[in-house]
Amino acid sequence: PPRSPQSRSSAASDVYKRQIFKTIISLVPSFLELVSVLFTIMFVFATIGMYIFGSKINGSVPLKENNVPENYIYNNFNDIFMGMVTLFELLCINNWPSQVNMYCVAMGTKSVRIFFVAFYIIAVLL
Repeated sequence: PPRSPQSRSSAASDVYKRQIFKTIISLVPSFLELVSVLFTIMFVFATIGMYIFGSKINGSVPLKENNVPENYIYNNFNDIFMGMVTLFELLCINNWPSQVNMYCVAMGTKSVRIFFVAFYIIAVLL
């Protein structure tokens, strides 16, 4: 008996779904490799950030005078976890200039921008 047009399109749809699923599964190892490299880069930069900026961002940094939102005080390198969170936010380009400006004010120099530009170039562009 001949197939109806609906059953033919359903069979074709199942083939496409299986092919898409196979493609996604085949991409998982590459994705995990990329995530592990990115995690390593972020861990290295968080460690360097802890060394450079550790305990510099606290309640004594004048945020309002420098147009930095008050809740950005939580974006710090006081411990490895907060350093990773801060770098993840920078990775997503979450108000990048305000965060970098906060560190420039806290450190008293604009040369700390080198750290953030290096992170951007290595983690985002490469």
